[in-house]
Amino acid sequence: MKWVIRTFAIEALALYLVTQIATGFVFAEGLNSMATTIVALTIASFLVKPVINLFLLPINLMTFGIFRWISHAIMLYLVDLILPDFNIIGFNFNGFNVQEATSMQV
Repeated sequence: MKWVIRTFAIEALALYLVTQIATGFVFAEGLNSMATTIVALTIASFLVKPVINLFLLPINLMTFGIFRWISHAIMLYLVDLILPDFNIIGFNFNGFNVQEATSMQV
């Protein structure tokens, strides 16, 4: 039971921090939608993530685990497909401009 609570708390903290840093996450009903999304992410991390990690095992072995973030992205996308109150419309980080980054490479 402790691992469920720990995973729920980690998912809640991570989702909250990402919504503060990045734009594009839309919660239709505010905190109720965020709570539903956190519960769905917690359930998906126990049911779907092991299957995704199994499919991505060869790529993870070749990249020494660096490619593991793809399993998190797939899990987030599946939750986005299932929940109507949670949408990802874009994923832009504040403070980073592509033109500034390319102009620095001289």
